[in-house]
Amino acid sequence: MQECYFCGGRPVEIHECFHGTANRQKSIKNGLCIGLCRMHHRAVHNDHSFDLVVKRLGKEAFLRNHTEEEFIAIFGRAYET
Repeated sequence: MQECYFCGGRPVEIHECFHGTANRQKSIKNGLCIGLCRMHHRAVHNDHSFDLVVKRLGKEAFLRNHTEEEFIAIFGRAYET
């Protein structure tokens, strides 16, 4: 996570794909974090559509080693594409 996932910019801020009180630690525990430049990090927090893009990326990463059912059990919903 040395550069922004979207633009390659630096420096990066670490963003938990599933943020908020209920899911932040679950994201960290499951390695669902992404490096974002300040501009893209702000965009995730201010643009619901962009936030869903990042959540779907996190879900795709999770599903490489786990099932959909495990994802829903941990994060409480599917975040359908």
